[in-house]
Amino acid sequence: MAQSLRAVAVLLFALLGLSAVGLAATERAPAPAEALATSPYPKVRIAAAQTLARRGGDVSRRRLVGLLADPHPLVRLTAAHALRRLGARGPLARLEHDPDAAVRAVARSVR
Repeated sequence: MAQSLRAVAVLLFALLGLSAVGLAATERAPAPAEALATSPYPKVRIAAAQTLARRGGDVSRRRLVGLLADPHPLVRLTAAHALRRLGARGPLARLEHDPDAAVRAVARSVR
């Protein structure tokens, strides 16, 4: 357990540090936030969604739309808030029947 928490902490610090540097995605190599959006740890995916929201752009929006299908409700909620802030409200319609009430509320708030 302690080892997995340590791994999450390392990934979060890597994400925060690399996003602060402002590394951008290229065709060959995704930005750190995009890569970490597929982490097995929900907290890392949440941090990745927050970073993608700050970065904006089409690549970030596409990755955030993908996170709307995440199995963890807090990841979906973070991605939904991020997309709403970025003005990409269309993809949120799919969350109107989400099992989590907070996620549904964000989706319904943009009608």
